[in-house]
Amino acid sequence: MKGHKHNIFVICLLLFSQFTCVAQAEYEGLSGQLLFDAVRESCAPKSYISLNEVWTAFRTTDNAGNNTIINRFSADKYCFIEQDASPEGLNVANILPKAWWADGYGENMDLDLHNLLPAPIEVQNLKRDYPPGRIDESTFDNGFWAVGLMQFGDDYINVYAPPKGYEGDFARAVFYILTVYPSARFSGFGVNFCLKASFPILQPWSKRQLLAWANSDPVDDNERARNDAIFNIQGNRNHFIDFPELIDYIWGEKASLPYEPPKEEIQPTPLRATYHLTEDVIDLFSPYIPQDATWTIDGKDATKNSYSPEELGIGLHNITYRTASVFGKIIIEIVQ
Repeated sequence: MKGHKHNIFVICLLLFSQFTCVAQAEYEGLSGQLLFDAVRESCAPKSYISLNEVWTAFRTTDNAGNNTIINRFSADKYCFIEQDASPEGLNVANILPKAWWADGYGENMDLDLHNLLPAPIEVQNLKRDYPPGRIDESTFDNGFWAVGLMQFGDDYINVYAPPKGYEGDFARAVFYILTVYPSARFSGFGVNFCLKASFPILQPWSKRQLLAWANSDPVDDNERARNDAIFNIQGNRNHFIDFPELIDYIWGEKASLPYEPPKEEIQPTPLRATYHLTEDVIDLFSPYIPQDATWTIDGKDATKNSYSPEELGIGLHNITYRTASVFGKIIIEIVQ
């Protein structure tokens, strides 16, 4: 049985690896509105749960283990009860409210798990339809999250501060929501947060704040696990979690540049005794030799970190390494 579980895990890992390559290839070379539209199309939910199924879904997406619910908003502990029932004292909180979307836009966003979280009942009552923002004068603060006033020009607006340690999670969720459910017309508090355009959709202040949160609180394993769990339920992912660099290409410093997937860092291969002439590379590296070592090959200073066997030629070669306190010699042979 354990073997089957292991095989399933490996298959899932391979499928996800293939998925990431395909998704990044779809975005490569795109910028601006074209990149934004491509992310929206790729991230759109394949299905939605019903309101009656939300707490069943939370058992997978927000389970801390031992039937305990992940509560981001206070120190209070809650547990799941019946399959579809809301535990006493808890409610479903929206990261962004559907009330912002005018004229029928935002359909089903209040059923999208990327926009929903389990939370104490008072959370939704306190945050209302306020946008997330930086609080200058708090009216509520329990040490986990806060509600209050933010200076907005010569005036003040009501905002809520995301839970501490989850600022990046909330920012990436907001980027996802506004991408998957764009609108050229917002109402209520959404007018202060969003532009009157479907792209780039964010006001300058809200863009700066979300970028700051996303940068200060990078993606972690818990956020990735929640993204995986939602994918298993509604068939879509938040690509701002999978590929956080997309945020910079759409709203950040690289907004005018075509998207380039980050290059995977290739780890050097430790030196060994024998190489074939047809092999690609000989790396001047060993886990037992300090990284600041200087190298020579056959008495000449090495000018780079890697050489091809063809460069050195068939035969024996003396490789030395030296640091302030260590000196050594390695002999390698290149064969046909």
